[in-house]
Amino acid sequence: MPIPTYEHWMRPLLERADHTPRRLRDITQEIADAFGLTEEERIRMLPAGRATVLASRAGWARTYLKQAGLLELPMPGCVSITDRGRAALASNTPINNAYLRQFAEFRAFEERSRSKAHDHTTREIQTDSTEDTPEDRLDAAASEIDTALQSTLLDAVRKLSPTSFELLIIALLKAMNYGARGAVLHLGKTADGGVDGVIQQDALGLDRVYMQAKRYAASNTVGSPEIDKFSGALSKQNAQKGVFVTTSSFSDAARNAKYNNHTIVLIDGDELARLLVQYNVGVEPVRTIALKRIDLGAFEDEGLG
Repeated sequence: MPIPTYEHWMRPLLERADHTPRRLRDITQEIADAFGLTEEERIRMLPAGRATVLASRAGWARTYLKQAGLLELPMPGCVSITDRGRAALASNTPINNAYLRQFAEFRAFEERSRSKAHDHTTREIQTDSTEDTPEDRLDAAASEIDTALQSTLLDAVRKLSPTSFELLIIALLKAMNYGARGAVLHLGKTADGGVDGVIQQDALGLDRVYMQAKRYAASNTVGSPEIDKFSGALSKQNAQKGVFVTTSSFSDAARNAKYNNHTIVLIDGDELARLLVQYNVGVEPVRTIALKRIDLGAFEDEGLG
């Protein structure tokens, strides 16, 4: 039999999840047993050869259910059901993308995916439209994968220890080529005034950028008082430039305030996740698709000689 689509995995996955975390790998095998999948179907690989079709279908079902708030990811590789997920099971209605769209979080996830795929166009987005070119559909699929990855990545980052989080930000800054001629140093608890790191933009440390990293829950908005404290720390260091990174968000007041003429760049959770993916920090490429077109010059007379 064909391996069921990821939407067909949603209800079985919810049924086997619990409030106590369970490994997705174990649940996947249980569902494969329930579907009666053969050994050949269980080991069938994706074209890229980096994962099985089975794991991919289970993974996307998990991702969509998580985006809709029906599942939580309490630790890497594990899932647990939420009260909303329990209510979905009790409803006895098909659980698929159409069902998940009743939740604002899932609609926002879909919209983020679409908007990233169509940043450079003003036309209405119709990802399933026959007017879309294959390149449009490929862009939309890549954007959806990136959006899901960024959300999962941010969840994992929020579970890091404070020190590990600070070191992750240091790694990101290095990957972005900051401190290329100098150094990016982790200060952590030894820092004065809440400064977690310093970027020396030149070998002599004459041009320095200070960093503050706050690992907060999504609901914990960073307000202007915290940025004001960071600005005070910059003054103590006789510094003019700072980067404040959080896994949550910033209030409008924090974004719009002027802090003693300091230049302070604010990076929230969404932007942090985007940068981690862009600079391959905490992630790894799994598949590269090379799009080719005919070289018309090769078929001209002089090109064939």
